[in-house]
Amino acid sequence: MMKHNHLMAAATAVGIADGLVHWPITVLGLAVALPAGLISDLDTPTSSFGQRSGPLPYLIRAMGIQHRTLFHSVLFAALVASGVLWLGTAHHWPYTQVVALSAFAGIMAHPIADAFSASGVSIFWPVPVRVRFARMRVEGMTERTWVTLLMMVLAVGVTAYVGSRYGWGLF
Repeated sequence: MMKHNHLMAAATAVGIADGLVHWPITVLGLAVALPAGLISDLDTPTSSFGQRSGPLPYLIRAMGIQHRTLFHSVLFAALVASGVLWLGTAHHWPYTQVVALSAFAGIMAHPIADAFSASGVSIFWPVPVRVRFARMRVEGMTERTWVTLLMMVLAVGVTAYVGSRYGWGLF
């Protein structure tokens, strides 16, 4: 899936998380969730994170970790969020829970969006079950039009909802 769709999915996830827990996390949440929404492709040398990670994507592949497995799983998102909570608590960081929730939401938005592809995602890794919501060819015309449009509508809708809660007066 294309980077801009993963970013819109992460932004939507932050809005949903904000609506569920009623924390004013929108700006901080976006600052954390947007990069978190891209980190799942760390195992791909051509991804945004992979290109900036030196030999790490190649080492991950050499260890036998396949794409859309570990880094696209609930386990990975939970480990990152737990690590943030542990570090934040140990160092008395403000808004640690907000940062952890935003990281979890951003990371989980990525595999959920990828589950619309034909190859699916091992979201429950190490359980070898691939989750697929559709069989769309990624980076094709379908994604460029329909998925981008859907993600934009979701992002605008969630932003409008969150904005109305904080008196932004969007509509």
